[in-house]
Amino acid sequence: MATSQMTRVDNDGDLILAIGPDRHRHQFRVCSRSLSRASPVFKAMLYGCFGEANRPPQQESWVVLLPEDDPKAAELMLSIVHSRFENLPANLAMTWLRDILVFSDKYDMTKAIRPWAQTWFPPRYLLQESPDYITAINIAWELGAEAVLANVVQRLIAECAVDADGDLHDIGAVPIEQADIMPLVPQGLFGKSIPSYLI
Repeated sequence: MATSQMTRVDNDGDLILAIGPDRHRHQFRVCSRSLSRASPVFKAMLYGCFGEANRPPQQESWVVLLPEDDPKAAELMLSIVHSRFENLPANLAMTWLRDILVFSDKYDMTKAIRPWAQTWFPPRYLLQESPDYITAINIAWELGAEAVLANVVQRLIAECAVDADGDLHDIGAVPIEQADIMPLVPQGLFGKSIPSYLI
């Protein structure tokens, strides 16, 4: 196993998060209290009845493994939680923002990202000729951007098609695999009935 890289999000942090699979694992030194204030999931994990809450003796490092998470997405969220705003980019690619929101949704900390939502997910994005509908839907859903979500769904309905098997295809007739690229939107959103408030 390769040695993990270490990022000190908080130099005085009492917790190390080891994020990502073995070969791509990255360690982050963080403050457990800051993390638990931002995320009820981490609060339960670190200070509740979960195994991770078994803090080792003072001379040993407190390490929590998160092998299924994306280190790059986690790093941005950890910077926000620890007020390291100088580490935040002015702009984000939509796919990266989606990955960050997958992480924030998992740990119930999306509220922390909302101050940057208008900058990272501007409404003008939807004026592009060929926006990435599915990524935009993921992001709008998670951020609670109802008007944007309704807009994108309307365009998707108008510009995409459903084949004889009931599969959704984009403008180029490429099948859209909902299970793989729509981790944030509830199952059935593109079923036979779409709620009236989305139309």
